[in-house]
Amino acid sequence: MVRFFWKHGRENIIILLLFISVVLMITHTSFSVNCLKNGIANVLLPFQMFASGVKFSARDFFLSIQELRDVKLENKRLRDTIRMVNAKKQRYQEAIHENQRLKSLLNYKEQLPYESIVARVISYDPSNWENTIMIDKGKKDGIYRLAPVVAYQNGREGLVGRVLDVNTNSSSVLLLYDQNSMIGGEILRTQYKGIIEGDNRRYCDLKYLPYDADVKKRDIIITSGDGGIFPKGLFVGFVVDVGRKERGLFRDVTVLPFAKFSKLEEIMVIIKKDVTIVPEKAVRIKNQPASIIIPKKAVIGTVTE
Repeated sequence: MVRFFWKHGRENIIILLLFISVVLMITHTSFSVNCLKNGIANVLLPFQMFASGVKFSARDFFLSIQELRDVKLENKRLRDTIRMVNAKKQRYQEAIHENQRLKSLLNYKEQLPYESIVARVISYDPSNWENTIMIDKGKKDGIYRLAPVVAYQNGREGLVGRVLDVNTNSSSVLLLYDQNSMIGGEILRTQYKGIIEGDNRRYCDLKYLPYDADVKKRDIIITSGDGGIFPKGLFVGFVVDVGRKERGLFRDVTVLPFAKFSKLEEIMVIIKKDVTIVPEKAVRIKNQPASIIIPKKAVIGTVTE
């Protein structure tokens, strides 16, 4: 028995040891593999996190670009809408102002003792050889050459000039301050008469006024009616400077026109000349504030438009 165990026991022991070794090897290998996997995972984790971050960052970046484009498009749409609303508002305000001007002009027209035609200024170019404006009325409307032209601005009448050339549907007007413009003028307060000539500087000179004429600053100048072109009593302007010549028979007087030439939009063309309107003018002057007719401070060399 002992001999049998000794003979076969060693084999069994060897087999057992081999079995245990195999088990241990398998267990150790699995453990090593797990350790290796864990080690590799730990090493690769930062790179995986970085790659994942780059992936999401890129996606967020492109999403941000698209959102930015959408915001820009929306801002452009809003700006266009605001621009359109402002344009409509401006046109609406211009229409209101135009309506107010025309209403005031027509009310003034009804009070005048002479016939007149309301016209719109369609062009103005002071760089021309002659200081002229173009209006939208012509022969078919009854406009004729040399017809007087007046404006009504801010509750005040002012002589603009006279019709220079007439076309079928339009006419040109020579402005009062052009050097080729000459009109009979009169000092409203004292009735002294002279000739109103333009000086191309938006002022006029009242010439050939007697040396001893009673004239002073802020005197109102009206048309005298002499010459038969302009009716008597149209408001021209007011005196801003009175000088004396050392030698000669006449005084130097500078007049600032009432009309604001750079702001002309609608004017009236007088088509009936045989009228005298001084009495009515005198009444209107008394009813208007002095500050509207004549600025309190009028300095020669500066034109307030």
